[in-house]
Amino acid sequence: MTEIMEVPFLALSKNRREPIIYEKHNGPNDMIKVKVSRHTGHFLASIYDWDIVLLVAGKMQEILNNSSDIPPRTMIIPRHEIFKSLGKKNVTKQQQDLEASLSRLQLTGIDTTIRNKDGRYRAGFGISDSWGYTERKDIKEIHITLSQWLYDGICAKGSVLKVESEYFNLPSGLKKFLYRTARKHIGGHGETFEFSIEKLYEKSGSE
Repeated sequence: MTEIMEVPFLALSKNRREPIIYEKHNGPNDMIKVKVSRHTGHFLASIYDWDIVLLVAGKMQEILNNSSDIPPRTMIIPRHEIFKSLGKKNVTKQQQDLEASLSRLQLTGIDTTIRNKDGRYRAGFGISDSWGYTERKDIKEIHITLSQWLYDGICAKGSVLKVESEYFNLPSGLKKFLYRTARKHIGGHGETFEFSIEKLYEKSGSE
């Protein structure tokens, strides 16, 4: 989602405990505020965990683009498809990592004024509402229900930018962040965009 790519919603490391707090003035009556905090006993959701959301968002966008149907807020995806899309091969370990990622996405809380047009809107939510894993015979499926706020943003026209499959293989959170920033501001148009190092640091939410 392009609006999330403008502000730090995600930890760049896999073991961040400190909250992310971000504020930006866009005008006298327009201040963007974002606070990302964790449930006790869990780390903040990271940019690595977000790969799962990108996969779900892509499937929702496919439904929107290919038909007149509105995608369901709960997506059911075969486990092997998730592993393949994310480049995961060790099934036993990756199942444990996948469940940990899904838990962090559910238990990371976001409090924000994004989509605030008149100073009267504020929202608090987890990145996902719930998740589940179903295994019966040869069927192994992951059920993921995104938060209403995130779902509404994904369904908005032009809100999701597609990423190349190689993105999922980037080895560091910093590289993923730089890719997403370039994708947002340059895209495939061959244009240029300048940031100061200070501005990049602010947008990254890095510790």
